[in-house]
Amino acid sequence: LAGELRDMAKRLLGREPDPSTRVLVAGLGNAAMTPDAIGPGTLRRMTVTRHLKAHDESLFAALGCCELAGLAPGVLGQTGMESGELVKCAAGLVEPHLVVAVDALAARSVDRLSSTVQITDQGLSPGSGIGNRRMAMNAHTLGCPVMGLGVPTVVDSSTLVLDFLEKAGLPEGTLSPDLTRALESGRSFIVAPKDSDEVVELTCRLLARALDEAFGVGTL
Repeated sequence: LAGELRDMAKRLLGREPDPSTRVLVAGLGNAAMTPDAIGPGTLRRMTVTRHLKAHDESLFAALGCCELAGLAPGVLGQTGMESGELVKCAAGLVEPHLVVAVDALAARSVDRLSSTVQITDQGLSPGSGIGNRRMAMNAHTLGCPVMGLGVPTVVDSSTLVLDFLEKAGLPEGTLSPDLTRALESGRSFIVAPKDSDEVVELTCRLLARALDEAFGVGTL
């Protein structure tokens, strides 16, 4: 995963990440809700290095890593401010060459729950997977390349039912209009696996370690 992150960063930056590269990691989501805690949990386990350059330049040079900073902006209901607004302010301060937005995702298939890591060069639109679209974080809004990094932790109830119907030999296109309407009316129900706490803990460790190895102290 660290190798994939570096490859994507190289494509976005047009060069290999090095100690002159400033990377801002935005850990999106609500730390108080387990399935949505991927972003803050990853940031908590990651090792930031930006401050070392200012306080001990020789130590930073010895590490040979990127200048890595992080921010967990919380959610609108906690701060009264859009996550994108806070990340934009932080980007104005750090002036990163690359922003990595880490977030929990909604799966389109039950089989992808907690088993897929999505990396995108188009940034992220927080909340869009559950119909709660917030300010997008991309190159246009933040003024620099934005990499999206996420893992699906929830699925809506309709997708859950459709998956089981398809496995039973009843694909979506063959369902009656009444059943289709009934399924669509349940799209506001979001379902998470019963072992979400363990899954999120392991996922946060995975993503934090990968980010450290791609840009931070893990490159040693």
